[in-house]
Amino acid sequence: MAPAGSEGMTEDREAHGPTPVHSPLYLFATILEPGKTVKHTLKKPKDGEELRKGYIHVIQTSGYNKGTATGNTVSLNDELKLAEGDGAFITGPEGGEITIVNVGSGSAELLLFDLD
Repeated sequence: MAPAGSEGMTEDREAHGPTPVHSPLYLFATILEPGKTVKHTLKKPKDGEELRKGYIHVIQTSGYNKGTATGNTVSLNDELKLAEGDGAFITGPEGGEITIVNVGSGSAELLLFDLD
């Protein structure tokens, strides 16, 4: 998903590319295999703000779990580890890079929201 009117965006039904939304939001989804890395560069913050906001969520695929998160684990910028069901807020300047590495033993399903 990406804001309507963004570069490469079309509002034609059944078109290729991101789904348009009428909000300053980008949503990225991926399935990251063990040992693989994905990088994301933060978009431009809204006028008058220095930092862009975001949120990353590791989807819980191991079923309901009352205790501490288990299952697949990812590392965020080599500073924070997130297991299935975990999420974290992100802030950074325009062009700030987020590096996500699957440090677990199975596929990790991720959602990354880049928003104002």
